[in-house]
Amino acid sequence: MADPRDRNYNSDMPRPKHIPQAPKADTPHPQSVSRQQTAHPTSGDHRNPTPAHQQQTTPRREQPHIPKKISDADKTIVLNRQDYGAYEPRTDSPEGQYRLHAGQQSRTAYEGTERRQAPPQRRTQQGSSTHRRASQGSSRSANEASHRNPEARQSRKPKATPKKRRRRAGCLTRILLSALSFAVLVFALYSFLALKCINKLDFVDSGTRIATSKTLLSEPYVTNVLLIGSDSRDDTRGRSDSMILLSINKKTDKIFLTSLMRDMYVDIPGRDKNKINAAYSFGGPELLMDTIQENLGVKIDDYIEISFVSFASIVDAVGGVEITVSDAEAQAINQILQDEVNGILGDARNADLLSQGGKYILNGKQALCYSRIRHVGNADFQRTERQREVLTQLVTSLKNSGAAGMKRLMSSALPQIRTNMTKGELYQLSLRMPFLLNYEMTQIQIPADGTYTDDRNTNAGWALVVDLDANRELLKEQVFAAE
Repeated sequence: MADPRDRNYNSDMPRPKHIPQAPKADTPHPQSVSRQQTAHPTSGDHRNPTPAHQQQTTPRREQPHIPKKISDADKTIVLNRQDYGAYEPRTDSPEGQYRLHAGQQSRTAYEGTERRQAPPQRRTQQGSSTHRRASQGSSRSANEASHRNPEARQSRKPKATPKKRRRRAGCLTRILLSALSFAVLVFALYSFLALKCINKLDFVDSGTRIATSKTLLSEPYVTNVLLIGSDSRDDTRGRSDSMILLSINKKTDKIFLTSLMRDMYVDIPGRDKNKINAAYSFGGPELLMDTIQENLGVKIDDYIEISFVSFASIVDAVGGVEITVSDAEAQAINQILQDEVNGILGDARNADLLSQGGKYILNGKQALCYSRIRHVGNADFQRTERQREVLTQLVTSLKNSGAAGMKRLMSSALPQIRTNMTKGELYQLSLRMPFLLNYEMTQIQIPADGTYTDDRNTNAGWALVVDLDANRELLKEQVFAAE
């Protein structure tokens, strides 16, 4: 008989119910015959007993095994039983063929095919792994499609792994730290150079100031510094040759260069009326600031004084200034060089003369002479215009001079500059210098056109009689504007 656990058996047919067969009428039931013959062997007819070896008995038929019906919930247990081999006869096949029970059939199918899902008791625990295998399958199919289509492979952006994201964040952090370190280094170097330059200046204490009863123009966003160009020589105090009010407006990002005409006829505190440049010779920078405050109503606390020699040194330190001069201005420059400047600085009389008019990069002596021209053009009005032009070009040259120009400034020009500003104030101003160099520069002239008259009968001789209220209003509208 074939092994019912063989895989070749067809187990698709339903299991038939067992119907026991009744014994034939003329043939006694084998079991009853056997029981009659074997029961009480010593009783009955003892006279003619049948020997045991001569007794004929019908072989006993085996009853087919009817296994217990297995429910779907018990199939898992059947799968794990190795000794389960029950079978039953088939009703739709020739005699002798058998089919497997449902449990054995399930085990055979389980052993012969690839397992596709977890047992019921593990389905809940491994649900995430099943989903993961499904997503891996979809990713695999997407990769195969991208290999077949290069354009799709290029357009598909790979997802950054956590390791790549950490690496990217680390690179960004290093870049930021490097930039911050570089900025700190630059700031430290700039601060060192600024403090070194500041220490080169000639600091003086502010002298006695005269209080004024007038309401002064003053705003916290406006800084006023009076630039004084003096013609003093050999430490003797002369008259101020030029006066320019440097105003920095932080709200409008503008720098105003306001030239004050030295021939203005004004009240000098504690003195009689005189030309405004006489205040410097009477009481120095402090009296000059008090005179401007009294007449124009502008609050001024700080000044920077530049002599002839220091002005020429500053221009030379930044590499000169680019100026276009006319033929008449070129002749005037040569005359001032020969008569005054070359002699003061100890140079040859005919040193640094200009051949004719044109565009030049003027050195320190030539720029100084250009700023002092009075008898070409509109006299003192055009002279102050030349001074403002030189200062504007000086700022441009300072931006282009670099570290070499800064070194020359520290070594030669700065020690000849005198100021009453403190080191702290100058340091704060130096920190703003890189931004101030990009401010818009505006030039103003006081007195403005139409606000003055000539008077030759003053006690100081010829002078300009100025409408001070009109000029004060002009400064208020431009220098102290909030927008």
